[in-house]
Amino acid sequence: MQNRHLPHGTQNTPENIAKRKAEYLEAGLRLAKTHGFESFSKTQLAAETKLSTPMVNFYFGTVKEFKAALMRLAVEREELDVIFQGLAVRHPEAEKASDELKAQVVGWLTARK
Repeated sequence: MQNRHLPHGTQNTPENIAKRKAEYLEAGLRLAKTHGFESFSKTQLAAETKLSTPMVNFYFGTVKEFKAALMRLAVEREELDVIFQGLAVRHPEAEKASDELKAQVVGWLTARK
């Protein structure tokens, strides 16, 4: 099945969808580190991935759902700088991090001073 939002010739297979979602999440991590978790836009995300802005909604539903998936990935990978940003804004996915991981974030923050 061809989708009008996918690059020309790209089939809408589960593998391609997973690949594109992963590309958006990787770009989101980079942007969260350079521009801030709450600060980057869909336009910046599209520019970083060279994909269209409507695709964020196609793959994730909303920007809020994208940011939730992004924070889950940050917690899974123990991306302390991004988790810190999530905790600072009381993001629900960041707050689900284990106490041990939250302690690592505090240690990371303390070491930066």
